[in-house]
Amino acid sequence: MTDNISPVAVNAALQSMRNTDFDIQTAMCEVIDNSLQADSKNIKVHVTYSDRTSRKRNRPEQIAFGDDGHGMEGEVLQYCLRLGYSKRYDDRKGIWMTFAAISLCQKIEVHSRPKRGNWNYTYLDIGGLNKDDEPSISPIVQKDLPDEYAHLVGDFGTLVIWSKIDRVDSPVNEGELIHHMGRIYRKFIGDEIIHDKKVVKIDDVRNLYINSEIVKSFDPLFVTKSQQYPNDEITTLDDDGAMLCAVYHL
Repeated sequence: MTDNISPVAVNAALQSMRNTDFDIQTAMCEVIDNSLQADSKNIKVHVTYSDRTSRKRNRPEQIAFGDDGHGMEGEVLQYCLRLGYSKRYDDRKGIWMTFAAISLCQKIEVHSRPKRGNWNYTYLDIGGLNKDDEPSISPIVQKDLPDEYAHLVGDFGTLVIWSKIDRVDSPVNEGELIHHMGRIYRKFIGDEIIHDKKVVKIDDVRNLYINSEIVKSFDPLFVTKSQQYPNDEITTLDDDGAMLCAVYHL
């Protein structure tokens, strides 16, 4: 044969990539990171669980992520589902959103609207494909938001929906999930941050919600005030920014 061929068998590669060690919390962070980079003030996550009477109770059936960031248009929206694609190659956070998503689910849908534009839509569905099929990202179309998730976004922003979730093997403890998200994103959602070896107020506070519950910050070293434990003592810093004492919440 003399023709060039692709170095990747797309469907086989995607199926192999599904066998990764992303847990649900880490995978969700990839989408939330993108929302933060889009200057979102409010990020809302809605998890729909399976029938609580079934053997798979507390397993998520769908997860939707909405924000009020600057949104995407045209080619950027379609390419956002392309593995490894990023407009921000100086900052690699969030570029593995699709990689993380397919480790948990088979279908990813994205609605997005910039400030002066329409709600556009694209999706990737890798479910039900034969081994020789080549999955593709759908063309951009104008499409209204689904009614059940319209409240998650602002007048503009982005809505990401994961469905056909088939790789979450254990029940989700929502309380633990919210607690851990409070630790991971404390520098965005908290009241204080360490800057130049000093504790200072955060000027640009973001809000993160999971199933309508606001996620409160938690600093595991108690250097900054933790919203989850507002009455606990905090660590003090000396002039060089070193901790003088630490009080942990057990």
